[in-house]
Amino acid sequence: MIGQESICRFLERAAKQFKSSPLADMAPEWERLRHQVDEPCEVAIAGAVKRGKSTLLNALLGDDLAQTGVAETTATINYFRYGTPDPARPVRCHWRNGAITDESRSFLASLQGNDIETLRRAEEIEKLEFLLPHEYLRNVTLVDTPGTGTSVDEHENRTAEYLQLSMRLRERHDQETRCIGGSADAVIYALDVVGREDDRKFLQEFQGVSGGAQNQIGPYNAVGVVTRIDQNPDALHNREEVCQKTSSQFSDMLSAVVAVSAGVERRHDQLLAEPGRLAHFLTTLQQFPPDLLALALKNERIYRGEPELPVSVEERMALLQGMEWQVFVTLVQAAVAVQFDPTAFSLRAQQIAGFDALRNLLQKQFLERGRLLRWRRIVQSAQNLLNEVHYLRSREIREQEQAREQKLARYQRLLASCSDRSTAAELEADLAKWLSAGTLAQVEKLYNTFSDECSRMLFQLAQVNEDFDALKLLRDSVSLWTAEETAELERLLGRYGLEEDKRVPSDKLNVPYLAERQMAWDFAMKSSRSGSPRMLVAERACAQYGVLLDFCLRA
Repeated sequence: MIGQESICRFLERAAKQFKSSPLADMAPEWERLRHQVDEPCEVAIAGAVKRGKSTLLNALLGDDLAQTGVAETTATINYFRYGTPDPARPVRCHWRNGAITDESRSFLASLQGNDIETLRRAEEIEKLEFLLPHEYLRNVTLVDTPGTGTSVDEHENRTAEYLQLSMRLRERHDQETRCIGGSADAVIYALDVVGREDDRKFLQEFQGVSGGAQNQIGPYNAVGVVTRIDQNPDALHNREEVCQKTSSQFSDMLSAVVAVSAGVERRHDQLLAEPGRLAHFLTTLQQFPPDLLALALKNERIYRGEPELPVSVEERMALLQGMEWQVFVTLVQAAVAVQFDPTAFSLRAQQIAGFDALRNLLQKQFLERGRLLRWRRIVQSAQNLLNEVHYLRSREIREQEQAREQKLARYQRLLASCSDRSTAAELEADLAKWLSAGTLAQVEKLYNTFSDECSRMLFQLAQVNEDFDALKLLRDSVSLWTAEETAELERLLGRYGLEEDKRVPSDKLNVPYLAERQMAWDFAMKSSRSGSPRMLVAERACAQYGVLLDFCLRA
């Protein structure tokens, strides 16, 4: 059965044998593929302008690293990886000239805006990298991308240099998006509460420029996130309906939609970050009579300026402390609803924020599948290397050997006229050895050694992909299954790993048990309505038990 260990062993053997072969120059490519297997899943975050993408990223990371603001800022590709940064210089800048420098947060501020000096600086940067000791980043690398066609020319001083810089940056953004499309295991699209035409246009452009990538960005690995559900109280109250409507609107581009409040998540994190801050927040709010608090929340000007409120203007501003007004209102209403109880307030704030649901969705539906997609991409790259050996390098070597044989034939004709036959025979033998290296046979043996195994792995990965489809269908139709059936199917379809003893308990990995379960699911499949989720999942269960039966019979 295919798995991470078997893929690693395959790539390690290939790298070793290529290193000692006539095609030693290809060994680094095999080694590079081997290293990719262990890399964290890569999740790209994209979205049209003013969709709360940066706030979403900050909320996922629990740190205000992505710059936020009313106006669009000059974009760079930003990678967020697990690690321990230098607090004074937490930004690692990769320059286009190959230099790498560690920069301060003030350097980030210098990259914001659309003036010509900022554009000049941005053009010199390949990417920015942030190392964070965030547990979520142990298994996930987040990529903040500007996407396609990003506007960087909204500036009144449109000099020739400015327009040239703008065009070059836009072209680079498109090119970098293609690269991300080829490597991302999942993509988060930041969407508006009300699905807009520019959201659809952005999705089409983003998926379009990555269309030629091996791992094309599409519905299988794309999730839509309505980022500011708190900005519309009606939408917040009916978030499930909002998600269903948005999902239906973009069903051809997204496999799932969730609604979050990145602002609520980030502000709640900040309330918890400092000892006593949450308690002070709740205690101060309790000083407002309920009717006056409700009045103050109806209008920000009343809250900021009404002198008759029982809490001073200074204290009120300290509570607000830079929060977006609607985020503040949402948090206060949550506090009132739980009667200012700190524990209940935190639970309610997390529920409103929706990030637990988002992380759960990413893990179950995308990162598990992202691992599979990564493996498929890696094995397909290995197949491409083998195709290069078979169709290109072998032909080159064949032509070289034919040229050597022709040269040997010419030398043999010259040696035939040599009067010293003993010396002529010795020279002829040496020439045959020197000019006929015999590398074609070695190269063809390399290809034959690994090609069949690579093809088998690709086939097995395609089967695993079908298992993931069935697993998703199982999760989407929970009411159709008993608890025992769900437990069996989740294990069988790879929920807990792809190895045989994880598909079924090791003590049941035998022919009688597997045959009995295959017959049971065959009956379930035939007795279910054609095309129903129960029939499709049962069909996949039959197939998987068949694979395990074959494994046991061959063992």
